[in-house]
Amino acid sequence: MIKKMKDTKSRPEFFGLRTEADALEDSIFVIIEELQKQHVRQTLPPENSHSYTHGQTWTSRANPEVREGGFQTHAVEWTNSFDEIVANDLSLILRFVEHVAAELNKQFSEMIYSSINKVCEETGNVVSSADAGSFAAGFLEMMRKIEFGVDRQGRVTLPEVHTGADPSKFIAELEAQPPEYHEEIERLKDEKSKAALEREALRKLKFKTRAALCSVR
Repeated sequence: MIKKMKDTKSRPEFFGLRTEADALEDSIFVIIEELQKQHVRQTLPPENSHSYTHGQTWTSRANPEVREGGFQTHAVEWTNSFDEIVANDLSLILRFVEHVAAELNKQFSEMIYSSINKVCEETGNVVSSADAGSFAAGFLEMMRKIEFGVDRQGRVTLPEVHTGADPSKFIAELEAQPPEYHEEIERLKDEKSKAALEREALRKLKFKTRAALCSVR
């Protein structure tokens, strides 16, 4: 949620359009919030994004494997010159929106990747292309380590690959691998897809068992 910082100090009133000024500020922050939501949707599907307006941590008692999380504050500072205001430079509004949205998007991306990196380091689920010998070898090792998920429709979801550099050279390296390499990748995909469906079936079975017990009572 995007919120403007409230000024706790009393400030002098130079103009009589306080209500209109507040409405303008509110409309600008609505635009910034929508831009930030669009950026979040590029990384997280809307159905996997949740928000709430109370408390300080996010817990999932039904799933002990889910880690507890807390709030992280992202803040942006903006300054403009007095001359720009006197000149009635309305482009300030657009530059302000673009600056704030860009900075919030940057901080969000840094938070996402740093959080993922922290969890991977803690669990040891890290693969080094340098240690593996090449990106292709590291990619294969990664496929052996990870698990696939299942969406709400019961479909297996394949992992996403995010690269900080130009991905074209990595794609070219994978495509240049011999047939047996690609056969092993497909075998792992099939194996992990079946394992993901089995885990999902067991998870649903727990709910059915509890429902049956409740009905007996």
